[in-house]
Parts: sequence; C-alpha cells; structure tokens
Amino acid sequence: MEFSEKLSEVFNVLDKNDSKTIPISSLGKGLRASGLNPTESQIKEYVDGAELLNGNFIDFKEFEKIANKCKDANLVTKDEVMGYFESFDLNKEEYLSYEDLKKALCTSGDKLEEKDIDVLMKDFDRDNSGRINIRDFVEGLFNS
Repeated sequence: MEFSEKLSEVFNVLDKNDSKTIPISSLGKGLRASGLNPTESQIKEYVDGAELLNGNFIDFKEFEKIANKCKDANLVTKDEVMGYFESFDLNKEEYLSYEDLKKALCTSGDKLEEKDIDVLMKDFDRDNSGRINIRDFVEGLFNS
C-alpha cells in the first residue's frame, strides 16, 4: 500500500462522523497509525503551522501535508524500528531477551539506562519468560 493510500485509510478511520475533518487531538494517533513516530513536540510544531478549521480540526489535505513533513523530517518509521530490533534477534525467533534489548537500547542513539530496560521488560514480557515479542514491543512504542 502506498503512503498516500495509508494516510487516506487512517484519516477515514479517525473521521468518526464523516465530516471530512479530524480533531487535532487525533493527529499524533493518526501519524503513528500511518507508520510514523513523531515526538509530542514535533506534533505541536506541526499543529502550530497548520491551517485549522473551526479552531480544532484539520482536513485530509492538511493531514497529508503534515504527514509528509513528518516523513521528510527523517523520522523513523515503524518498519525501520522493526528492522532494527529484528537485527538483534540472531535466532530469528521474533523475540528479544533482556540482554538483546539492553544491547539494542544501550548502545546507540539516546542510550537508556538499565532501570529503563527493566521497566520495558516488565511492560512487554507478558508471559514472564524473560523475553519480549518484537512485534508487540514495536507496536507498543508506536501506540504510546
């Protein structure tokens, strides 16, 4: 599915009353559902520059414009994050151990501390196996 088709699909889901607009409060959710991962401050920046309707809504044209800005800002996509974590799954089991997660999150980018890894494991190790499902983890990151 092309990016513009994905945007249209997401927009239509968020347009609950078929008004051809969505509330600004749904923008972050819509961008994340489209596979983007903007920060809250980036979303605020996009909203500040957006053409708002009735003070609180945007139409599809504005949503698409913001999504493309977001994409062009080289924000990481869900697929890229998935690929990154899958590269630490050497056995190709779709799971990461505590040590694998620690390597992934403590060796690059904004390095996390072990206490942060502990919190993530607690949140995502649903069966107390000492491992987390990569897909569930990435989905959780993008839906938070």
